[in-house]
Amino acid sequence: MRRLLPAVTLAALLALAAAAGCAPDAAIRDDPAAAQVFTWPTDSLRVALAAWIACLERDDGDAACLRWAADDEACAQIAAHWAGARLAHREHDYRRWLAAAHAAGARFTVGGHDTGHVHTVWAPTAAGWRIVAVFRCR
Repeated sequence: MRRLLPAVTLAALLALAAAAGCAPDAAIRDDPAAAQVFTWPTDSLRVALAAWIACLERDDGDAACLRWAADDEACAQIAAHWAGARLAHREHDYRRWLAAAHAAGARFTVGGHDTGHVHTVWAPTAAGWRIVAVFRCR
């Protein structure tokens, strides 16, 4: 569990997973011990971006952090820049990055200097594409 999130029950974890578009299977839902070793499935960048954008639209920063942060530092950065990313998405529609996601290399950045100055940097990990950094350039 990320440090920014409060201690949660299994039910709360499952609710966050469902909100993030990742419902665990019955074995995990029914066995708290299995939930301790639950790992998210890997996703393509395009799928990851679409689900993250849905979190922005629902204003569900906890689900976004739990599902998409690569580590605790990235989670802290997501939390710190969440309001700015939501505003930038409303003003510039982050869905326009979905078309470019298929050509991503080692890193892919959503946002930037011309779109609210909030940069969300994605990188492939063993668990699929994850947010590795979020920063504001101004």
